[in-house]
Amino acid sequence: MFGNFNVRKFNTRQWSTPLIMSAGLFSATTGLLMFFVVVAPFKMAHELVGVAFSAAILLHILSNFKPFRKYFTQRLGAGVITLALAAAIGLLVLTMNDRSDEARALILERVENAPVSVVATLVGMEPQELADRLRENGVEADDLEMSLQELAARHGADTEDILYPILNE
Repeated sequence: MFGNFNVRKFNTRQWSTPLIMSAGLFSATTGLLMFFVVVAPFKMAHELVGVAFSAAILLHILSNFKPFRKYFTQRLGAGVITLALAAAIGLLVLTMNDRSDEARALILERVENAPVSVVATLVGMEPQELADRLRENGVEADDLEMSLQELAARHGADTEDILYPILNE
């Protein structure tokens, strides 16, 4: 008995174990891809599966509460759990001060609000050269003092959609 909740009646082992295995494999794969390759296409899926993974782990612990509780009475099990928690907390503390995402967002915001002529200089082009390239990609930049964000809004696009084809050439 776990409070008023009978754990034996709440046995989810048949589906929580395969769910944990598949969510763990997915999270490990997307986590490695995000660490070594690229973050953008995997971030949302990784986070959503992580939430499902957490719920599945909780259900798995509830349905296997007696064996789980037994780990805390064994030295090795308790030691492994303690070390894993200490490592996780240490990583959280180390990464809490990482402001690289905030810095990237701030830089992008400043570039988006800069006039097209300034953006041209930032990407190593003359303003007219950038205007010509924009025109080739279907974006008319007749006023080079207009911000990149204003230009994107005028054309119903995102600033990244406007600049990416030009920077990727």
